[in-house]
Amino acid sequence: MLETVPGVPFRVRIASRERPLSVRGGELPTAELEVHAWGRPNADRSNAILLCHSFSADAFAAGEDATATEFHRPWRMGNRGWWDDLVGPGKPVDTDKYWIVCSNVIGGSAGSTGPSTVADDGEPWGTRFPFLSIADLVEAQVRLADLLGVGRWRLVAGGSLGGLQTLTWAVAHPDRVAHAVPVAVAARPSLSGIGHFAAGCAYIRRELESGGTGYEGLLASFGTGRRYSGPDADPRRDLDWRNTWPPERYHPWTYVRLAEALITYDLAQDVGGGDLRVAAAAIRCPLDLVSFGGDTLFPPHEIDILADAVRRAGGVARHHALAGNSGHDTFLEEPEVLSDLFRRILADECGV
Repeated sequence: MLETVPGVPFRVRIASRERPLSVRGGELPTAELEVHAWGRPNADRSNAILLCHSFSADAFAAGEDATATEFHRPWRMGNRGWWDDLVGPGKPVDTDKYWIVCSNVIGGSAGSTGPSTVADDGEPWGTRFPFLSIADLVEAQVRLADLLGVGRWRLVAGGSLGGLQTLTWAVAHPDRVAHAVPVAVAARPSLSGIGHFAAGCAYIRRELESGGTGYEGLLASFGTGRRYSGPDADPRRDLDWRNTWPPERYHPWTYVRLAEALITYDLAQDVGGGDLRVAAAAIRCPLDLVSFGGDTLFPPHEIDILADAVRRAGGVARHHALAGNSGHDTFLEEPEVLSDLFRRILADECGV
C-alpha cells in the first residue's frame, strides 16, 4: 500500500498499458493523479476521508504547499488551501483524527494527467484529450483508493464539481462510502448553468479554431474558469489571467473537458433510466446535501427534489439550506458556514 507524507504532494499511476483507463471519449493508456494528504491513516485505514475539489480548484485543499517556489506553482506561495478553514488540527475535519486525501481530477491541470500532459507520442494531449464524465473522474479515484488501501471512505465530501463526484461515489460505489456530503449540487445542473458553461466551451473552441491565439494567448484572454457567476456572465470577464491562471495552472482544454462532464451530468438518466427515484435507490449511506441561497447553477429547490427522491427510495437524506453571501461559491468564499455541519456529522456518525 502507498504511504503518504502529510502536506507533501505526490503522484500515483492509476493506469498503464496493461490496465488503461477507459473514459467516455476513449481510453488513456497511461494516467497519473496528483494527490495531497493530511493526517495519518490508522491501522485499518478506516479513518480515511476523501475531499473532491471543485471546477476551478485542485488537490491543494489545506495548509501550505511547501513545494511551491517562484519557479514552481508560484501562485501557491503564501496561500492556504481552498478548505483550510475546515481541514487541520482541531478543525472540523480534524487531521489529528482523520487521514484526509484529495486528488487533482483526471483531466486536470495541476499534476494529474490532462490536456497539458505529454502523451505517449511525445506531444501534449491538447485537444486530443478525450471526453470525460463525472463517473470517469470517480473511477480514477477508485483506483487511487485501491492503491492507498482504502476499502471504505469514512466520509466523502466536496462542492460543485466535487459535489457531483461525491454524489457519484455514493451512487456507483455505495459499499465504499460510509457518509457523503455533496455540497451545492443536485441531480443535474440548471439550464442557466448549462448555458454558462456551454458558452465558455464555445468561446474556447472558437478561439482555437480561428488559429489566432494558441493556448497561452487563450489563457491570457479567457476569464470564466475561476468562479461561476450566473448565466449572464461574460466568458471573457474580470480576471487577470496572466497572473492568476498561467498556462500551467489551468489549461483551456481542461475547462472544456470538465465543463462537458458537469453539464452532461444527469443522475436520473445516467443511473435510473430517467427515473430519479430508481437512481436514488442505489444510495445506501447517509446523505447530507447542502444548498446556498442565490445558487443558480444548482438551485436549492432542485436539491430538495434530490433529497426527497432518496427518502422515497428508503434512504437517509437531509437537506441543509445554509446562509451565505456568495451564492454557488459560498462553499469556497465562506467555508466557515460548513464548520458546524462537518463537526456534527463527524461527531455523530463518523467519529473515532
